[in-house]
Amino acid sequence: DVITVREDPNSGFPLGFATLEMTLVEEGEGNWDLLLMRMDDHYNVLWKRQFGGPGDEFSQNIVETLDGGIVVCAYSSSTLPGSNAVLVKFDSAGHLMWSRSYPGNLFGSLTGAFVTELANGNLVLVSSVTGLGVSGAIDAAQTITDPNGIPIHTWRHDLTMGNNCPVQLTYKSVTSRGNIAVACGSISYNDPISGLQVNSFIQRLPNSIPIDPSSWFNEYRVAALSDYATGIEWTANDCLVISGAQGEFLEAPSQGFSLRVKAVDGGPTDPAVKYEALVLTDVIEEIDFNVGRVLDVIEELEISKNTYILFTSDNGPWLIKNKNHQDGHLLGDHGGSAGPLRSGKVSTFEGGVRVPTVLWGPGRVPAGTTCDKIASTLDVLPTLASLAGAETPKDRVIDGEDITHLFHGEFDQANPDKAFYYYLRVHLQAVRQGKWKLHLPREVKQPGTEPFLVNRHIAPVDRMGFEKPFLVDLGKDQSETTNLAKGHPEVVKRLLDLAEGMRKDLGDFDQVGTNMRFFDPIEPHPTKPPLPPSRKPRPQKK
Repeated sequence: DVITVREDPNSGFPLGFATLEMTLVEEGEGNWDLLLMRMDDHYNVLWKRQFGGPGDEFSQNIVETLDGGIVVCAYSSSTLPGSNAVLVKFDSAGHLMWSRSYPGNLFGSLTGAFVTELANGNLVLVSSVTGLGVSGAIDAAQTITDPNGIPIHTWRHDLTMGNNCPVQLTYKSVTSRGNIAVACGSISYNDPISGLQVNSFIQRLPNSIPIDPSSWFNEYRVAALSDYATGIEWTANDCLVISGAQGEFLEAPSQGFSLRVKAVDGGPTDPAVKYEALVLTDVIEEIDFNVGRVLDVIEELEISKNTYILFTSDNGPWLIKNKNHQDGHLLGDHGGSAGPLRSGKVSTFEGGVRVPTVLWGPGRVPAGTTCDKIASTLDVLPTLASLAGAETPKDRVIDGEDITHLFHGEFDQANPDKAFYYYLRVHLQAVRQGKWKLHLPREVKQPGTEPFLVNRHIAPVDRMGFEKPFLVDLGKDQSETTNLAKGHPEVVKRLLDLAEGMRKDLGDFDQVGTNMRFFDPIEPHPTKPPLPPSRKPRPQKK
């Protein structure tokens, strides 16, 4: 496990990370210990502690406590049977504070114990214990301790079925907000009719007494065969998002899922929406919420008048996550949509490269305005350098340009002759200037692009070549469907000249450009760029 750790004024340790892992004891012993390390944000180790008993110790998770300490949760075969769940606490400087064992049994891959801290400083431990009823059953145990690890309440959750069917409950994650803790995991049993069932469960744990009216336990059957929740977290609007996988456990093929429920009762936020459809909305909501947190900190630090925030994307939608690799518009499509733009990620159609951008800079960036001029992430370096009063290197060609005037709303100062060049890996495939975009003649399958075609990043309808130049007026045809080359030969010639100039300058799949930079000191420089190896489809199992 790995967590972020706050700066500690007492020890002087800066903001950083803590990691927990298992380490093999020296030769001759053959058993596993635990290794806890505290690092700064540059991964320099500030302290590390190796600890364990005569048996094996199995790492589970770690949490940073309100007092700056770190609590380790693990399973141990060194403790007495039935009390194999352990918590160990270190202070911020790595000094051992206490170590205690709690109800828990070892069940191999079905073993699960996790800890979280409440706002009042108490700890909540969830673990798996041997069932009291039918042989083979596994119950879920919960323990609330005070900040020193001394148990306050301990109880178990026992599910039984008819026909002496053993039910196995295994925790996979636990989290908390305020003084409320929720956990998730898998529940498995042999149904007399449908056979083995492995489903997900979510549980709001009791606060202080075993029979807590606010607690609940819900079982979800996401997949037809089996599924198992593996992680849980709160969202910005007080819902719970559970991640997991469906299909045979640890067997391919498997597919992830995301399930959103209401924290108050564990019911789906929208029963009519399929679970898979929530992945994209979850991501968008979390990004929105956390960007807002960044803005809040900037305002609190009173640096908004000296700060720019640029929010953009590196490419268009991930169409391989949509049905039939088409633009996302169906439930379950969580690869995104490019709207009227054609294609998506990897493609040199507009849907692959044109992305929305939001710029924020109070007092400098005019709010509520829209810029339709050509700009790219290539322009970020020279622009931010200019705003910061720095100079860009003079010993090399900088592909971007300073677009401070666009940042500040002076759109009439945009370069009308600015051109943008569309490369797919080592291939120059298109060039744009103003409203005109020209797709250059090319084969359907070009050397070096096969990996993207095999992985089907590009929709089948867009895996195409052009026998002749294909000219598009993006002002009228954002979907790039109509070739206007015959009616505008002068535009075609101008854009072909620009493309040839870029081929000589930066290069193409069949030539090295004058200003192509090599990361390795190769002398003499090759006359043709090395093509990446083609990736062939894996043979299907018979």
